[in-house]
Amino acid sequence: MEIKNFRRSNGPGASLATFDLSFINMGMTIRNLVLMETKGQKWISFPSKKYESEGKTKYYNYVVFEKEKFKDFTVKVFELLAPFLAKPSADSDCPF
Repeated sequence: MEIKNFRRSNGPGASLATFDLSFINMGMTIRNLVLMETKGQKWISFPSKKYESEGKTKYYNYVVFEKEKFKDFTVKVFELLAPFLAKPSADSDCPF
């Protein structure tokens, strides 16, 4: 797997960055994954479709995993993201 098109998010909210994930051996790329963080906990959000149900906003995930497989997958993706997250953001030296 390989991270491509890593882009930090500048706005408010839980989104830290977006990126594409290429499965090199399969010739497949999942675009626009989102690295999220709330209350110090980070997770990966896959592309999804927003919808309303019973007056609440929900999301239909296009990609789903078995729970244990997703855990293993997430560990690997965070390993791949580590070098990108270690780099300071482009605007980190901006005084305002």
